[in-house]
Amino acid sequence: MKGTIVRCLEEVVRDNFGDEKWEEILTKTGHDAEREFESGEDVPDGDAVKMIGTTAEVLGISVEQAMEAFGIHWSTTYAPSIYDSYFQKAKNAREFMPKTSRPNTTAVPPSAKVSDTPSRMAESSMPNMPRVRISGLIRRTLACSPGGRRRPRGR
Repeated sequence: MKGTIVRCLEEVVRDNFGDEKWEEILTKTGHDAEREFESGEDVPDGDAVKMIGTTAEVLGISVEQAMEAFGIHWSTTYAPSIYDSYFQKAKNAREFMPKTSRPNTTAVPPSAKVSDTPSRMAESSMPNMPRVRISGLIRRTLACSPGGRRRPRGR
């Protein structure tokens, strides 16, 4: 995964729970409390997954709740501020997702592939992440995406 994923998670934690909680998450995952991730930096999938799990643990919430908070922040605040040109060119999530795989000079978006269901999207774009967790993230992102009319199914 790219460091931009961790940076977004950091924003969620710092903005809603404070700097101390983020520093606790960093130290519990084996990082220095002052560690800063670069957006284009490659972060091993296992490290990112561990950070999400540790975030849930430190904040006293479920992993699903952590992923949902991440998805809401990613789609409504973080991504629009960084990838505005992509959002401007897409009317909905189906048009937006393929554009994130195209290179640009200002930011390095995570790679994604479009499919009919969040589960298949999760399998193809982030194969090392547990399906239930990433599917929840994708469902929330699709529900909140600009111009998106799709609503989460199930839960």
